[in-house]
Amino acid sequence: MIQKNSPMIQKLKNDELVISTKLNITDTVIAELAAYSGFDCIWIDMEHVPTDYSQIKNTMLAAKARGAETIVRTMRGAYSNLIRPLEMDAAAIMVPHVMNRQDAQQGAYYTKFQPIGRRPIDGGNADGMYCLMDTADYLQYSNEQKLTIIQ
Repeated sequence: MIQKNSPMIQKLKNDELVISTKLNITDTVIAELAAYSGFDCIWIDMEHVPTDYSQIKNTMLAAKARGAETIVRTMRGAYSNLIRPLEMDAAAIMVPHVMNRQDAQQGAYYTKFQPIGRRPIDGGNADGMYCLMDTADYLQYSNEQKLTIIQ
């Protein structure tokens, strides 16, 4: 059982325009309205907004239910800040304040599985369909259909 390909990633691969909006309010109705309005993805900010992971998860589920994907701008710092939104099944994370090549490489190292990076394998979360996805499919899906944005 394989997750469907990301429409956002497919558009980027086809050199098509991806339309996003940023929400500083993690109300599920607002996320649904943004999706209904035709946005391809919704950018949720965890750096400048006091948003917790349960709010992020609910906003993501509301957006996905109405056809929009999510980008989570993480807090700078710990490894877990980078992977937790991916494990909640965000289509992308945005790594803020990347100051040099080493910072950029570290972002890929933490968020991609081998052979690209060294993200540890879990698969027991939403992005791995709670262990229902075959491990090889999970690794390939995550590396190919999840985006790490370096800011």
